Amino acid sequence: MWKHSPAGRSVVLRSVSAGVLAQVAAISVSISGAGNSTVADQVLTYDGTEYVCTGVAETRDDPRWQRYPLKLVFATDKGEYLADVRVKIEDASGNVALEAACDAPWLVADLPAGSYNVTATTKGGLTETVSVQVTGGEQVETTLRHPEASAK
Repeated sequence: MWKHSPAGRSVVLRSVSAGVLAQVAAISVSISGAGNSTVADQVLTYDGTEYVCTGVAETRDDPRWQRYPLKLVFATDKGEYLADVRVKIEDASGNVALEAACDAPWLVADLPAGSYNVTATTKGGLTETVSVQVTGGEQVETTLRHPEASAK
């Protein structure tokens, strides 16, 4: 069961071209039918742990994402970004620290310092697992590469 909720952030919509608005509407429709997927750039929580699925367009440079100690990047072995990835992060004791389904190629998480095992599974069922050490200092970035995945 996915346990996530909005973290009380507000969004201001500035003037946007009709084309961009149409793209956002199309993405929203596809996400709403995706079950447990999250909306990109929305701050959510899982069992008290704040996280964001992001990395799309200009929001990937948003300075807010730097405050999160862990940044996961989902990509093919050719470096193409992947979205629609399910992520499970377990601490050193095997307890689930975070579970999410991201419709964006990055996940940033506010995890406490410690060792974690991260498993990312693509829509096609390809799984990649890595170990990460969150230090609590600078942001730790880890790329999970799925060799057989397609970015399309």
